[in-house]
Amino acid sequence: MLNLFAQEGHYMRKMIIILTLLVTAVSCAAPTCEESTVDYRAAVDSINEEWDDAIAIANSTARMSLAGPLGELQSIAREARQIEPPECAQDAHVAWVSYQEFTIGAFLAFMGQEDDAVVSAAFADAEEQQEKWVSEYLIINGVQIPEE
Repeated sequence: MLNLFAQEGHYMRKMIIILTLLVTAVSCAAPTCEESTVDYRAAVDSINEEWDDAIAIANSTARMSLAGPLGELQSIAREARQIEPPECAQDAHVAWVSYQEFTIGAFLAFMGQEDDAVVSAAFADAEEQQEKWVSEYLIINGVQIPEE
């Protein structure tokens, strides 16, 4: 009987060691994308707030007066391109920069008095890029996107 308790004690020590190793391994696991993009997302949120303000101004500006607001959008886009995203945020970053470039291109087409169909298509392309960016950005924020 004493031998049985000794064996159980030995078994318990092994289990404690195994559990300790598992807890240590889990706690040392690589951070999630959401965790590793905290600083990146803070920078994006700040720049994106400026972008949204500049878009609101550009949307309410007459065609012949768009040079100033468009210059501001281009400046913000240059600032956005300078951010170095973490590895897991690469897709989101590319989508964000593409959205900005498509939007600037659409405003340039409008300013240049391109045909209405060309301008409409350019803004539709920009909106499509914006949707891609929002989806990618939600993913790095830990939001699960339902499959369509």
